[in-house]
Amino acid sequence: MASQGFSLAVAVVSIAISANALMIGRATLSVLPEQSLRIRQPAEIVIGVAGLSVVMWLGCTAIGISAGKAFLACCGLGLAALAYNSRAQTAVQRWARTDLVILIAICVVSLVWCWQAIQAMPTLLATGRFPVWGDYNLQAIYIADFARLAVPPMALPFYHSASLMLPAALNALAHVPALICATALWTPLGFIIMGMGGYVLGTAVTAGRTGGIAAAAALLLVPDTAHYLRNGMFDFHWLEEISTGATYATGLSLAALALGVVAQRDHCGRALWLALGTSLGVIGLRSQIFLPLAVTEALLLIFLWRPTSRLAHIVGLITIALLMTSGALIAEFLPRGPHVFTDWPPDPMRFVKFALGFGPGIQANAFESLFAPLPLQIPVAIGLVYLLLISGGGMLAAVLVGFVWCGRRRLLLNERWFPMAAIAAFILIVMIVPPSITIESPLETQHSQFLFLYAVLAAWSGSLAGTWATARLGWRATCAVSAAASLLLPVPFLLSATAQSPAGAFMGWTAAYVGLTLPPGMIEAATFLREHSTPHDLVMATSNYQCGPLAALLERSTWFPERCEARSATSASTTPTRPASPGSIQAQMLDATNYENFIRPARERGIDWIFLYPITPPPAWIIGNSVWNGQNFFVLRVDSRLPKR
Repeated sequence: MASQGFSLAVAVVSIAISANALMIGRATLSVLPEQSLRIRQPAEIVIGVAGLSVVMWLGCTAIGISAGKAFLACCGLGLAALAYNSRAQTAVQRWARTDLVILIAICVVSLVWCWQAIQAMPTLLATGRFPVWGDYNLQAIYIADFARLAVPPMALPFYHSASLMLPAALNALAHVPALICATALWTPLGFIIMGMGGYVLGTAVTAGRTGGIAAAAALLLVPDTAHYLRNGMFDFHWLEEISTGATYATGLSLAALALGVVAQRDHCGRALWLALGTSLGVIGLRSQIFLPLAVTEALLLIFLWRPTSRLAHIVGLITIALLMTSGALIAEFLPRGPHVFTDWPPDPMRFVKFALGFGPGIQANAFESLFAPLPLQIPVAIGLVYLLLISGGGMLAAVLVGFVWCGRRRLLLNERWFPMAAIAAFILIVMIVPPSITIESPLETQHSQFLFLYAVLAAWSGSLAGTWATARLGWRATCAVSAAASLLLPVPFLLSATAQSPAGAFMGWTAAYVGLTLPPGMIEAATFLREHSTPHDLVMATSNYQCGPLAALLERSTWFPERCEARSATSASTTPTRPASPGSIQAQMLDATNYENFIRPARERGIDWIFLYPITPPPAWIIGNSVWNGQNFFVLRVDSRLPKR
């Protein structure tokens, strides 16, 4: 891991990423009216990072170019945005001092939340233990795949991988190891985007930075429901940290709602179209968050949009219905999408029982004894209430109280209704979307949407606190809210040490996903192979032992004896003495009695390297032909005499 250290290439690529994202975000938001100036500067970061990531993802997917080449192409887009922005007024481009302070504070809090992930690679190198969730292996593999991508256009399956583009560009252009890109860049950057999204939405709702500060604090500094309702599967900060693209999608969805608030309050059509375009970008970041966002926005348009022409209203409603139907039809062709038609009928009770199964036993037992024997409608209704409580918790209560308070003071304007639409969207998805029968996690759509609901409720609750403080304290409200937020700063310090594991009732199955321990020598052998090979070299591994971390460390296309479970939580990848599966090429090679017979199958298949981990001491002719060996690991270079296929 010699390339782990900071270098000139890392600095140049990092600065280029930041500058391009900022220019793209600034150019995009320049269409907003002057009265929206308060949200434009902080929104530049959210829109810019998301926009750059989505454009790169489209380049990789639609054109088939690598993330490095896609980023270099996007630099041209950044230069065009810079030329466009240079014509704008300097007053519009200047950041307010408060926004800069809040950005720094959000960055610090995000680093604290993600400290376990940031320190994961130093810990792995020092102890051999990987102290974070096993999915980071999967993210690192994806990052390395996009960094060396060379596939035909449209060959990539749809998956929410746009958030991995910037780490992949750093991996490709600055040669930072993929695992470091996944743990130390991808994770904290996502938390920053989420925090800034909350700040933007709170600022938009209250038309002031006090609400934005309170919204970001509610999102990042208040313990989520798992810490008091004890259901770990609804631990917001944990799931945001380990889920692919979740923080990025949450931050962008909050920014989209903020643009919708501006459109409603200022009657700005450009803001509305920008909100819709921003919402579409969430698809590439995480489709399970796009779905509740889309339903929420559709409900808001249906009930709050009042055009002057009756015909325009009818055409608009028909258009919304057609778009929703078209989206459902397109999702039928996506393996991980919600299949409303082919997986019908829905089964809300299945999700209710799934949620109860991860909470304290007393909750599940009480539900089974009190409500399960009743007619189906009653347990479904009680189950929905339970799902809302464990998803929103105190934030849900704050929203309900806030609606009463706003109603009594005539502050319940149309742009404040989005949390109710989010609650309705959550219920509709649970009731209408059936469990998927094509993926291993059939309730992924129903479960992951709670991230959007909690974020919306938290941001709205925070903005309400800002509104209340402004009504009571006037110009002193910003200082008071900032002081209150600073009192909550110990929360991420206290909770970040266990942020990689869900809070709440004990879930024994999670232990297998955190703290993988690699055998001595694997890191050194993998590092040698990666540093002495080219990105497009092919590697054959003779064992599936810890295949996920190995593939993440190698960053090369690797052929294992069995299908590799990247999280390395199955017996096939955790048993060091497990032999290569009978009938595999690896088993045939290990049975060879001389080097020529050993190496021939690899040569015939165009393999460049062999990563050998034998369960018994290898013969001398393997040791003699290895280019690296130590701690029972052997690396062999295959001098292929046949053209690669």
